[in-house]
Amino acid sequence: MVQWLWLCFAACFLTACTVERAAPILKIGLLAPFEGEQRELGYRLLPALRAATPATLRGHHVEWVILDTHGDALVAAQRARELLVDPDVVAIVGPLLPEEVEAVGAVLQSESIAWWPLAPSGAEGLRTWHRSIPNIPPEQAWGPSAWPALMRGQIDSYLAPRLPSDLREFPGETPWPQDWLAWRATELAFEAITAAPTLNRAAIRAASTPLDIPPPALYQSKAGVFPGTIIDP
Repeated sequence: MVQWLWLCFAACFLTACTVERAAPILKIGLLAPFEGEQRELGYRLLPALRAATPATLRGHHVEWVILDTHGDALVAAQRARELLVDPDVVAIVGPLLPEEVEAVGAVLQSESIAWWPLAPSGAEGLRTWHRSIPNIPPEQAWGPSAWPALMRGQIDSYLAPRLPSDLREFPGETPWPQDWLAWRATELAFEAITAAPTLNRAAIRAASTPLDIPPPALYQSKAGVFPGTIIDP
């Protein structure tokens, strides 16, 4: 019950909910962890998404459908199926972990819906992404996956996307890497919705541009300070 109360609060927070809506609704799905060891990462995404979300677009109110994946691939795949059932959901952002992305990709591969995953797909996609830094232990190869071990002090370094040098457009403080990815994915989603000739899944997908995950950087995080500092050249 607490979980759903938090998610309802998050949805209202993102969309400035009102009791009455005269305009039709346009929904974007978000898959992220809001329970379990990675839950802080999910909640960290919400301000970035809100900053990139217009209240209305093309005469539609914009709402987020926020579903908790628990950081689990099977749960993420089920949540993706739940989003597909709602015809008003025209695009999906997330999830955060490579194994989740692989599972969700298997669900969405035959569906005509725009999708912006926030991680490489599976172990092979992750290895391809960090091939420039090949000798990294698997448990340190992706920041959100490494989060629990970082918080327990079991590791003090990890790979994550290198943030752009110019972050002036990003609202607020310096983002964690996954916050920036979510913000950029949200921008791409609304750019596709704006450019699509009609507001249906197929047209929005055809107008979409994939999220380009920046190359990896090695971050060092000590005493629970996250994201930490970049230590590779």
